[in-house]
Amino acid sequence: MKTLTIFVLFFIFINHGYSDWEPCSGLPDNSETLSQFMKVNDDVLHIGTISGLHVSMNNGDSWNFIGFNSRVVYDIAFPDDKLIVATSIGIFLSADMGQNWTLKMNGISDSNPNVIKNIYSCENFVLASKIDRKTGPKYGNYLYISKDYGDNWVEIGSVVRDLPILELYVHDCNIYAVTYYKIYFSRDEGKTWDTFLEPFTEFDSFTKIAIHNDCIYIFDVYRNIYISLDKGVTWKTRELLHKAEVIVSVTDSIVFISTYSNGVYFSTNNGDNWIGPIKINNPIWTVTHCINSEYVFVIEIPNDQNLPRIYRIKTSDLGVLASVPSEITESTFSIHPNPATEYITIQTSEVLETSAVLEVKILNMLGEIVLSVNLESQSNRIDVSSLTPGMYFISIGNKVQKFIKL
Repeated sequence: MKTLTIFVLFFIFINHGYSDWEPCSGLPDNSETLSQFMKVNDDVLHIGTISGLHVSMNNGDSWNFIGFNSRVVYDIAFPDDKLIVATSIGIFLSADMGQNWTLKMNGISDSNPNVIKNIYSCENFVLASKIDRKTGPKYGNYLYISKDYGDNWVEIGSVVRDLPILELYVHDCNIYAVTYYKIYFSRDEGKTWDTFLEPFTEFDSFTKIAIHNDCIYIFDVYRNIYISLDKGVTWKTRELLHKAEVIVSVTDSIVFISTYSNGVYFSTNNGDNWIGPIKINNPIWTVTHCINSEYVFVIEIPNDQNLPRIYRIKTSDLGVLASVPSEITESTFSIHPNPATEYITIQTSEVLETSAVLEVKILNMLGEIVLSVNLESQSNRIDVSSLTPGMYFISIGNKVQKFIKL
């Protein structure tokens, strides 16, 4: 029998206040100034503040100060085994994990009022974004590229020089520049630029971009998420309860977004289904977050004081959607009535051998198994009266269908 695949075009939103969030026991010195960034490299956490750079090698339990006392550290990148940072006094490189730093500004004017605000790296180059404060502190209007760890910089990106760049992103040595109304990208180190066309219009107002493997996620101010699983060839659109305002992270299993005042969201199936908002102790707003192999870390400002706090939760505790199917398949069994109040009958076309056992699993919207029954024949009556009204998934082997309990 031919299998019919029906793609699920709805979101799952579950409001959580996860009890598994825990505050990191150790905080950097001058932790009240946490505000610039938090990034991870080889499971080492790096936090930039308005008074220096700190690292933690034990998931935030303790911190070491590694430079730039009383200076703003805006961003960090990790080319090969080196550290390169953008600060209020220029770009610096360390080849010994922050023990020694060397200024790297050849080719970039370091005269005020210009500031290097963002820095990125890939296997071929390092990219720096320079702010011209005459056009506003949010915009990086000048892009520089270096192929020798910052020893020499060359300006690129004349196409986007005069545009208000809201965010830059480097993936597989391709450069992406997010502006209000267009997403620009360059696949030749900034020599030429192109834009994504479909399904975007001149009325879209973009805010964020994140890329992992072949998947691209673009966010706008209207809470829309544009998702491409084939490097931008085709797109699908989803909608969030709140717009992604702070940061977006993508790993092999989780898409994680932060909002300023409405908590955080995550998805484990490429953005089709989301859990959120997840809030921690009623914070005023989320500052930033990052993910390593074991934890998600979030910096938030609580309501009870103005001092930011770092919280963490194990990524394994966020995997509750992993068993919720992103596809519904219909081929070997049927459900009736559907919706139902007390009983359903499952009719399967599978021929049961004498010793064979087919298990029916009913899963809730969190992917939790709430009922499990073994099929005894090709027609089976199942009592569902104890289930809470709502939407469920019924799974038999690798076949899944949607079921609604009234």
